[in-house]
Amino acid sequence: MCISNVTKIKNIQNIQVMANQNKTDIGLIGLAVMGENLALNMESKGWHVSVYNRTVPGVEEGVVERFLNGRAKGKNIEGFTDIKCATRLQTLVFI
Repeated sequence: MCISNVTKIKNIQNIQVMANQNKTDIGLIGLAVMGENLALNMESKGWHVSVYNRTVPGVEEGVVERFLNGRAKGKNIEGFTDIKCATRLQTLVFI
């Protein structure tokens, strides 16, 4: 399940309400230099941003975590490594 900070959910209605409350304003797929800068710029303008980057074992690992713990630390940005969770957004931007 892609709902964060939920320990108990009693029924389907609760899941739908929580999912709507946890949606971000916009999401970016691709955290290269341009993707990181776009996410930071949108967040600085008051947007709640989600970011996703693919994971390739041995080649591209930990990209989202490094961004969240580095340049995005303390900002209103959520990170995902599972595309199914990232697609719960209202608008996606592919970089």
